[in-house]
Amino acid sequence: MSIAQTRGAIGRPPYDRGDLLEHLRRCPHRGRHLVRLNQRDAARKLGWDRATVIRALDDLERDRLARRWKNLGQQGLLVEILV
Repeated sequence: MSIAQTRGAIGRPPYDRGDLLEHLRRCPHRGRHLVRLNQRDAARKLGWDRATVIRALDDLERDRLARRWKNLGQQGLLVEILV
């Protein structure tokens, strides 16, 4: 038995990108499928790091579930929900 198995998992816990997708659906809408995402707010509400939110957005884009449109500066990021 290795040290990692006796002490539990090492590193960051896995994240569920479905949590981010649900958060996106609750964000302020800017059209039918466009939402304004504040990454810091999302990180705080999901209990993630901001880099994890960005990585989850990358995953959602790769799987064609969402698409980033435009950075709105202090207001956040414009994201299109594709599902």
